[in-house]
Amino acid sequence: MANGFLQITDNNDRNWYTALFSRALEIRHSFEAGRKFHPSLEGVMLINLFFEPSTRTRVSFESAEKFLGATVLNVNLQDSSTAKGETEEDTLKCVAGYMPDMMVIRHKREGFPRMAQDVTGIPVINAGDGKACHPTQALLDVFTLWERFGDLEGRKILFLGNLSHSRVVNSTSRLASLFGMQCHYCSPPGWQKQDAPQGSIVETPDNLGDYDVIYALRIQFERGAGDEFSKEEYQQRYRLDEKRVATMADHGVIMHPAPMNRGVEITDGAADGEKSIIFHQMENGLFARMALLEKLWMGGGSC
Repeated sequence: MANGFLQITDNNDRNWYTALFSRALEIRHSFEAGRKFHPSLEGVMLINLFFEPSTRTRVSFESAEKFLGATVLNVNLQDSSTAKGETEEDTLKCVAGYMPDMMVIRHKREGFPRMAQDVTGIPVINAGDGKACHPTQALLDVFTLWERFGDLEGRKILFLGNLSHSRVVNSTSRLASLFGMQCHYCSPPGWQKQDAPQGSIVETPDNLGDYDVIYALRIQFERGAGDEFSKEEYQQRYRLDEKRVATMADHGVIMHPAPMNRGVEITDGAADGEKSIIFHQMENGLFARMALLEKLWMGGGSC
């Protein structure tokens, strides 16, 4: 087992991810053929520690772990001793004393999963830390595009909406760029991606024909987003609706990390229309995370 910590950087190896995507696709095909159980993690103990609410990420990790044959412990932090005043660091040390082989951690504080690995010495997979990173979301996003388009070199993706509050755009844009995609960004004033390269900023989403992918992002009200202007203003100027979808290229697709604020950043017609691959994208979270867990545990290195 390598150190396990998953963090997507500009120095990662594209071949490492391509091998992971190939394995994820094999697993998806096996599920479609009726074979779900892949017992490569039998005898392995995993603990899922989610200090923030989650549905898709937590459930897909738990499902992935169980389909791989692992023993899984989910710690409900709302019912843990942190509610009695125990420090989170002491909680980590306590959980580490139960000898898990690996932990999956989400936290509102940037850098917490890395700190948790340093404190416990146990391999940690980052399931999202504050506004910083969401590496496994990037895996399933780019895997979904790789599955659909094959070679991603030169493909264009437009991230639309709440950029400054989004850990998803940080990780997914980095991995998409590693695969040669051209990343562009469109957001209201005050929500821009601060490190967006010159020439990548798009003022309005009113002509989407140049893009292969429109990636709508959730307005993260829980992180203080939405105070700068009204929902009505956002809906008028930036919401992905049927009128804007009609300007997309014939082959263009719509993605969203979910949960969706339907009617706010995306309409029902866009979310459920023929260009949307949002629910296929969600399904791929299971297969990408199975491939990742298997690869890390079986000596496939870390990234």
